[in-house]
Amino acid sequence: MAFRIENIDRPENYVEFEIEQADGKVANFSIPKSDCIAPSVLKKLDSLIAAQGENSSIVELNRESLKILAPEHKKVFDTLVQRQMDAIFKHWNDESEVPLGESEASTDS
Repeated sequence: MAFRIENIDRPENYVEFEIEQADGKVANFSIPKSDCIAPSVLKKLDSLIAAQGENSSIVELNRESLKILAPEHKKVFDTLVQRQMDAIFKHWNDESEVPLGESEASTDS
């Protein structure tokens, strides 16, 4: 019997978030777990990282990464402060079961 590889586009492969905005509305979005990111999205993230200069801000890198991962919420991400983005990335890493500081590249070897 053949070993079956499941379709990656399943709810359990995404991390869901709710962000309360200044006007009281809640923005809902989800991003794929770190090991479920589409190759085309990974290329965009790699290009973003490669384009960063020595004086680039990690906060802005995270903001731009979110815009790539969930482009329909770019305006919401423009309003986030560092604490909010840190919370998003910590939760995403926890749910993805990837220790902080590790990336896909470091887990491939």
